[in-house]
Amino acid sequence: MIRFFSTSHPVNILLLFLLGIIIRIPFLISPEIPVNNVLSGTLYAVLNSEFLSQFSSYPILFPLLAYLIIFIQALSLNGFINNQKLFPAPNLLFVLSYIVFTAFIPEWNTLSAQLLVTIVITILIQKMILASQKAQFANDLFILAFITGAASLLYKPSLLLIAVLYTGLLIFRPFRFADWIIVLFGFSLPYYFGLSYLYISDKWDMAASIAPYISFGSPIIFRKSEDIINLLLIAIPVISGFFFARKYAVRMVVLPRKAWAFLSFFLFFGTLFFFAGSVYVFDTLILMMVPLSFFITAFLYYPAVKFFPSLYIWLMVGFLFVKHFL
Repeated sequence: MIRFFSTSHPVNILLLFLLGIIIRIPFLISPEIPVNNVLSGTLYAVLNSEFLSQFSSYPILFPLLAYLIIFIQALSLNGFINNQKLFPAPNLLFVLSYIVFTAFIPEWNTLSAQLLVTIVITILIQKMILASQKAQFANDLFILAFITGAASLLYKPSLLLIAVLYTGLLIFRPFRFADWIIVLFGFSLPYYFGLSYLYISDKWDMAASIAPYISFGSPIIFRKSEDIINLLLIAIPVISGFFFARKYAVRMVVLPRKAWAFLSFFLFFGTLFFFAGSVYVFDTLILMMVPLSFFITAFLYYPAVKFFPSLYIWLMVGFLFVKHFL
């Protein structure tokens, strides 16, 4: 399987799309309607009540749209990886890893706040890695800060993405105090718009719900025994891929090497997502799936003998079939 998807052929893209649909059939048969939880932001609550709830009579739309978002993200990031030469040769392994491992948890297969935030994370990773190639980056930086602020209004733990944004600035750009001010201004602007709307509409008593807030507590690791298995199945290729990426990154040119460093820092800050409130750990794990999939791809790409990573992917697909169909 690994060697088959090591070439970026259109037929392989179609096969990956069909594979993702097949392993998500249970979510299409029994679709979940998006709901708010304690960490959902004000913007998502409004989006859910005013727009998404209007389609509750057609619940199959939610897993279908969720999968389209996931697949488009996978294609976008895979093309970015190939263009920036984060791996020595072009391949489709990022798409393979992303569509397989995002099928593990039901919360990843509806239009949840976390899934919508991954769109921002996808843009953030690509734009920051390209930052060192641009002489003028202020406009892009402002847009990144603005959508990061909007993301924190979709899902409260996304507030931590501002640390990822500043880390990217330190890695990819020379220090400029003006850039740091631009980030603060852009990040705060969605809050300004929200508070202005409440003031104009005479709903100022709701202002506290918009204010940026995050609390840390102990996450709920599992609700049932198979959750531990799911975590281990994801952790094994991520940890292996992390060491493969470190080993081979030193042989790369400057930009790919910095990109892997940025992704490593993302993993560091991403671990804080799990402690951002005493909630089920898989509810926030989706925020980590974009950077995690880079390292899963390294686990699939770098071993000289492809038997073990190929076997591992087949076992993951088999596990999903057993879990959902038997």
